[in-house]
Amino acid sequence: MYANLKYCTQSVIIVAALAFGPKNIVVFVGKNKIVRNIKEAIERIKNISAPLNALRNAEVRLPCQKTGVCMDCQAPHRICNVWTITEKSFPAKRIKIILIDEDLGY
Repeated sequence: MYANLKYCTQSVIIVAALAFGPKNIVVFVGKNKIVRNIKEAIERIKNISAPLNALRNAEVRLPCQKTGVCMDCQAPHRICNVWTITEKSFPAKRIKIILIDEDLGY
């Protein structure tokens, strides 16, 4: 099975762990996060997951919190500061993806 992991985050903590972290990583993915290609993944992040995650953080004020979609803002605390795509696991089988047949998170 071929899969890409696409992450967008405010800080590098999650993406650093995927790229340089522990010997084994398990990622649990709900069916609502499965898309056909990179373009759809980016659209989903910008128009669904990032704005909803921004709403959880009451300490920052971002345009997407009001509009519900990415406004490609340049705010220092924007929710989508770091983007990464993981196409392969190195060493092999270091990252395991568990697909769950329900909607989970954003």
